Amino acid sequence: MKKITCFFTLFILLFTSCSTSDDDNIEESENEILGKWFYVAESYDEQQITHPENCFTQQYYEFFSNGSVSVKLYSEPCEDGENYTGDYAISGNTLEITGLQGSDDLNYSFSIVTLNNTTLIIEDEVSIDGVNETYRLELNKE
Repeated sequence: MKKITCFFTLFILLFTSCSTSDDDNIEESENEILGKWFYVAESYDEQQITHPENCFTQQYYEFFSNGSVSVKLYSEPCEDGENYTGDYAISGNTLEITGLQGSDDLNYSFSIVTLNNTTLIIEDEVSIDGVNETYRLELNKE
């Protein structure tokens, strides 16, 4: 009887300790997103947006472990650029960026298409002149 009880206990421990959950996946995503991500490409409805000056590739999002994000954006012609700060959270495949100070405290909700050690691709549905389009941004980690 002791052998059966020990086997049953071991069986339960094995299967409950080996399960994975969405919380594990979210934590993994939160760890992978940490660091500085530079712009590589952006598009609307798969139409590549071209930028005449190199300042586009100097733009970045930097994600910190305390849940804050820093964004550096340049306008054309390239000048000093502007810094924005806010907070971020990941839930499933959604990246929420909130309260970007310096940009009228805007909030963004992106779908995460790809997130790994080197590439972050996010998308958002936007309306331009009443037409819905998919905005896609590809970033690479420094």
